[in-house]
Amino acid sequence: MARYRKPERVTRVISGSDEYVDFKKIDEEPTDKLDPNLGIIKSMPKLEPEEINDTLLRQTNLRSFKPGLSAVNDLDNESTPVVLAFGGINTARPDEYLNSSSVFVYHPDRNKWNFYTTMMEPRTYHAVGYFHRRVYVFGGYNPLHCRKGKMQATATTFQLTVQTKQWRKRADMRYARAHHNVTVMDERIFVFGGRDSNGEILAAVEMYEPEMDQWTTLASIPEPMMGSAIANNEGIIYVIGGVTTNKEKKPEGNLSNKIFCFDPLNNKWYRKPSLSSPRAFSAATTQNKKIWIWGGANLSEEGLLSSIDSIDVLDPKKGTLEHHMNFELAKHCHAVAKTGAHVFIVGGMSSVEASAIAETEMYDRKRNIIQRCSLLPVALTGIAVAAIPADTGGEYYEVPTSTPSSKAKPQPGSKPTSVKYKKQPDIHERNEAAKKVQRRWRRYIEQKSITKRMQQGDSSGSTMLEGNDRISGRIRTYISGYRPLPPDQDDLSKELVPVSIPFWPPDPDTTDSVFHTVRDQYRNPEEQMGFKHFYTIPRQMDPNLGMLLFMDEDYQHSKKVLGLRSVESVPYYINRFQASGTIQDNTIPVIIGTGGVDLRDPMNIAYGRSVFQYHPLKDRWEFFGYMPQPRNYHAAAYYRSAIYITGGYDPDVRTWGEMVATKTTFVYELASKNWTRMGDMRCARSHHSLLVFNDVLYAIGGRDDIGRLVSSVESYDHESNEWTMEKSMPSPRMGMAAVAHGGYIWLLGGLTSMTTEEPPVLDDVLCYDPVFKHWVDGRPLRIGRAFGNAAVCDNKIWLCGGAAPSTDENNYLVSVPAIDVYDEETMEWKQKTSLGCPRHSAIVVALESCLYIAGGVNSHELSATSRNELYMVDNDTIQTVRELPIPLTGMAAVTIPPKCVTFRSESLSIMIRHKVTP
Repeated sequence: MARYRKPERVTRVISGSDEYVDFKKIDEEPTDKLDPNLGIIKSMPKLEPEEINDTLLRQTNLRSFKPGLSAVNDLDNESTPVVLAFGGINTARPDEYLNSSSVFVYHPDRNKWNFYTTMMEPRTYHAVGYFHRRVYVFGGYNPLHCRKGKMQATATTFQLTVQTKQWRKRADMRYARAHHNVTVMDERIFVFGGRDSNGEILAAVEMYEPEMDQWTTLASIPEPMMGSAIANNEGIIYVIGGVTTNKEKKPEGNLSNKIFCFDPLNNKWYRKPSLSSPRAFSAATTQNKKIWIWGGANLSEEGLLSSIDSIDVLDPKKGTLEHHMNFELAKHCHAVAKTGAHVFIVGGMSSVEASAIAETEMYDRKRNIIQRCSLLPVALTGIAVAAIPADTGGEYYEVPTSTPSSKAKPQPGSKPTSVKYKKQPDIHERNEAAKKVQRRWRRYIEQKSITKRMQQGDSSGSTMLEGNDRISGRIRTYISGYRPLPPDQDDLSKELVPVSIPFWPPDPDTTDSVFHTVRDQYRNPEEQMGFKHFYTIPRQMDPNLGMLLFMDEDYQHSKKVLGLRSVESVPYYINRFQASGTIQDNTIPVIIGTGGVDLRDPMNIAYGRSVFQYHPLKDRWEFFGYMPQPRNYHAAAYYRSAIYITGGYDPDVRTWGEMVATKTTFVYELASKNWTRMGDMRCARSHHSLLVFNDVLYAIGGRDDIGRLVSSVESYDHESNEWTMEKSMPSPRMGMAAVAHGGYIWLLGGLTSMTTEEPPVLDDVLCYDPVFKHWVDGRPLRIGRAFGNAAVCDNKIWLCGGAAPSTDENNYLVSVPAIDVYDEETMEWKQKTSLGCPRHSAIVVALESCLYIAGGVNSHELSATSRNELYMVDNDTIQTVRELPIPLTGMAAVTIPPKCVTFRSESLSIMIRHKVTP
């Protein structure tokens, strides 16, 4: 019979306010004994490479764990969810590496553990996350690799496809870590803190995107943390307690009682009121918008780690911590998995028994009881578990106990058994049996088909990518250093499907709200809500000529009805383009184009995240990969061997049918080949300018997140990772061209606010002196022009394309083909030539004596264009070059210099001319 303990409700009020509190020094209890294994594992043996290989080979071919424990080939989760347990270590026998490699499956309806499979490598004190029928294993210690008797932390990521029972190595994390924790939210997996192989506690935070197999570094935790409990609630991630370091007072570490909150949308950290006492190596789950904290460890009077049996409930809204009930046995370093109204607590370490434990318990929230379940096959600590939901809806399950359910007495406060759970007639039993046979038969046929395709792939020497990875694998960012081979010819037709919805049906969100509502939960109930008016863009100022206004209402309605979180079209041009594995060429400068929007398919975020590489001597566009988030009408600059992407519109964030500007800063470092989110700008911007002057990055003007034009200017400090306000422009403007030339920053044309009947297009030229911080007027342009682009070539300023107001009363924007140059002798703007295709909002890049003009909007065709042109400055000719894969506007581009300068500028221009001249 299940053991039931009446909850002891003791409420401790943390704070009556829902606001964040300022950072304060809170007394933390220092300790010299922070080993979660309680010092039981003194030293681990060092294995030779041959021994490691033999151990891994034996575990790979293993078909059973031990006598008496049956092995299963599939999860059999058609009707009820199951729990998968990964790795761990037995403190009594730490050198039995099979314990750290095994994966066990627990069926709640049978109350039985079975052996399922083995991992690619043994792991302990790792972390796992379940996402779209795949389980991801992150980091942890590898018992096979030890140095000076200590296990070494890893940075690996392994993926287990539940349906096919196949393992696959994915992109490594940037930091090796153990004693960390993860949470899955909004189709991304977040990894927090941990400890590296040198014993240093980490504050680093990384975000993994499974679809792209890509890691992004986010803002670090305010303090280094390991052994923290992690939970997400209403779009905010909570880091609760753990072990931290204070190098001034106690460099070896302290137990912490702090609660940090991370806002992924704004990439910022905040503080919540602290726990009543330090706590580490606990676990947390979210239920009914409250955070449940399970067990953990604090310090005893002797200064040693002591397991605790407390189960507490944290209410983020009210700021209260309520003691709910106790475990029968105090524990820490255990793992928890939540499925529906049930929470499974598996394994862990107990200071009472001074060893790892094999206990499995289930908390039933509806009946408010804790039930003892079947023991683990072996006592394990440092284990990680994941709840795998049922494939189809099944009956409510009861955990079988030693006492027959017919003789069990109802517990106080428990719900009576309904008619739903009573024995069904014989016809119903036969129907259920028939359905089960049919499901097994379909699974058998599916697995047989997969095995056949794998054998065909092996015989032909090709690599088969499982499931939807065949498509997404070809278009991922090649950070991990490998390139999948193309699929078979029979499967190429499947890649031309215009819309791909992977992993259908989608799993429901774990919370009722996601990133877009995170601010609501931090509002003080007593304060008045402030509403900001959003200024929609007039037709006379819209670079998209009104083609994107109010275009997403139907899409958002369909998205809500279907329960989708993202619908992303697979780029149909992928088969025609070679994937580039490196972004920098050895001898030739290349052009990198980022983001943009296709006016025919504006909600396809795959286009807004794409990164293309153009090789001048090959006259070829290559697909490089994806940015962390989709952007259009952003700005880009090459600065300190990295690509900086600032601001721009996010297609997923809209107000009154318009995309909203962002303030984010993403950086792609050529050395590490990783995207990193740096400090946000102080002002959200789109249609702004970004350039480098005297080794300083400047962001100028644009349109902010409520639709207003701004005049502010910001400079970026690389050392402090902060943006600083500079002297503002005399008037707000957006869509201007900007270059650095002759000791000044030049701003050419643009749009200003509409205050009169006159068109808002400007012919002004402003020059900014960053040294003396003042603005001066330059010689006006020939005609007012906005959304043009400029570059410095042969020590002259060239202004290409743009949009001018029409001659009728509507003053709509009209694309112009003119290429103007500034004559410094006469101080006049002169038209040098005309483009073959009038365009605005295009990208213009200077490469020696060549000007490349790509993409943009052609108002005469009322669409974006994919045609690209090359203007040769030295001989005043225009050539047609390779088109973009799709018509895009709102792109941003930079030039990446070669690793080794081999050719002179004259030689490179001659080779380019020879390549493009018919």
